[in-house]
Amino acid sequence: MQQFFYLNWGKKDLFVFFIGLLSMIKFRLLGTFALSELIIFITYLFIGFRTEFTNNKRMNYLFLFAILWCIGVFISDRFNDVNLIDSLKGSFNVVFLIILIPFVYWALEDKPQRMILFWIGNGISSVFAFYFQRIDLYNEIDANIWKVYAFYPAAIALSGLLYYKGRNLIACLFIEIFAFWSLFNMSRNVFLSMTCAVSLILFIDWIKRHSVNSIIVYKRKSFSLLIIFVFALVGVSYTYEYLAKNRILGEQAYQKYIMQKYSKGGLASGRSDAFQSLFLISKNPIIGYGSYAKDKNELIRQFDKETNRSRNDLLPGHSYILGAWVYSGILGALFWIYILYLIFIFIKDKILLDDKLIGINVLLSFQMLWNILFSPFADRLNFLFFITLVAIQINLKQTEYEL
Repeated sequence: MQQFFYLNWGKKDLFVFFIGLLSMIKFRLLGTFALSELIIFITYLFIGFRTEFTNNKRMNYLFLFAILWCIGVFISDRFNDVNLIDSLKGSFNVVFLIILIPFVYWALEDKPQRMILFWIGNGISSVFAFYFQRIDLYNEIDANIWKVYAFYPAAIALSGLLYYKGRNLIACLFIEIFAFWSLFNMSRNVFLSMTCAVSLILFIDWIKRHSVNSIIVYKRKSFSLLIIFVFALVGVSYTYEYLAKNRILGEQAYQKYIMQKYSKGGLASGRSDAFQSLFLISKNPIIGYGSYAKDKNELIRQFDKETNRSRNDLLPGHSYILGAWVYSGILGALFWIYILYLIFIFIKDKILLDDKLIGINVLLSFQMLWNILFSPFADRLNFLFFITLVAIQINLKQTEYEL
């Protein structure tokens, strides 16, 4: 097994893998918690509440903005008179995120490559949870969509591992095949995210083959990179439209395509919750509406008079950043703005620092960008393992990093 992963497994490596293996086994108690989170909290009794992350400037800011987000939850809930249960659920989500930061930094600081072990465990855990915890909750269409998301972490982990072992082209081919398969299961965003990620990986590999100092050349190729992304987006759009319009993706994908194409927002109407959230933010950008806010004043009706939404339905927050902004106000949004900044700096300047981790870093970066902009916040541990690795590598200088 050590030879397979090209890593020298120690007790800490096995523990991180074990944490990943239990990271998608969930239970509910004033919100949703992973079994691995409970184990981490118990671990603090033995390794202590370590504060080594304070030596990393980026982690300091991450911790500070998380604290501000928590304060934003408290202020917004008090201002909007949110009931105690909803307020506890909203605040605990952020509090537990903060508590997990020292552990994740401890897990990665001395060996960033250890993140692959977490994601392999997480991928196995995600598939297990889908078949043994979730499948009975969905109809056939929903089951197909969630099946893609269940296998998504495993696909990224395997592709990242292949890249780590030097099988760069096979890694790209594998994840692109997975992304194309996801189109047939109503998951257009996976195809978009992974195609853009593969485009960047292939571009980096091309630079590495043709340049002595690939890091400097990469930094100078920002415009070329932009052009590549434009072509990738056009290619994704054309491929999806062609397959959907000609019913190759199935009747349901065709009907969804027709409905969105001829709606007011076109294909972008598939993310109507994002536009609703932006409307809500424009009405109350500073304080927000409180944890699990209800649409008491029928604000969504003001946004779209054709929307049939009961007075007690939750206000939409279908995005990491927009959800935090809607429910927690500007202090919640600041945390995710900082996260976007870190990812931008990482992709722009630091993504090439570790040759072997380029594959998984790029794939996770694009997955996370999509989640921040368009997905409801979940899986605190997954997010922290990604962004902590980003903060660690951003904080390093090229001469300090030993490949």
